[in-house]
Amino acid sequence: MLEKLRKEIENLDSMLLKILGQRFKLVKQIHRIKKDKELEVEDLDREAKLKEFHERIAKAENINPQLVEKIFSEIFSEAKK
Repeated sequence: MLEKLRKEIENLDSMLLKILGQRFKLVKQIHRIKKDKELEVEDLDREAKLKEFHERIAKAENINPQLVEKIFSEIFSEAKK
């Protein structure tokens, strides 16, 4: 039973990382489009909307919103590099 649950966690972690990789690929595409259109890469309004979106989902899933904010803050920072 314990090993089965651990394996399920590993599968979920793998899925999370694959999704994160897909997210970073999309961010690169968005950066290219913005560069081609001579737009600012950083969009603080969009980030604020995403933070609100993440907070709503976190609360609905009974996940600590501050934890989710920290996670996405790191994701946003990495995406801007």
